[in-house]
Amino acid sequence: MEDAVEKAKSVLTDAGFNPRDISVKLIPKKKGIAGDIVDEANSGYDVIVLGRRGVSGIKEFLFGSISQKVLQLAKDVSVLIVN
Repeated sequence: MEDAVEKAKSVLTDAGFNPRDISVKLIPKKKGIAGDIVDEANSGYDVIVLGRRGVSGIKEFLFGSISQKVLQLAKDVSVLIVN
């Protein structure tokens, strides 16, 4: 997980974000990924930004995706899904 976090930080800094403006918070899974994201966002965030992962249309239809579940669960925070 630490390698993925470092890679994500590198992508952001390479895109011009100031490293001092990047913070990372790892929390253990409680309700499920989508529910945990929404719970964290409800603790004071303005927007949830998620990437839309390239799962097949059939798989997404049958099982849903994290981004779709977050979109359905989020009531008090905006959600931006990036393709």
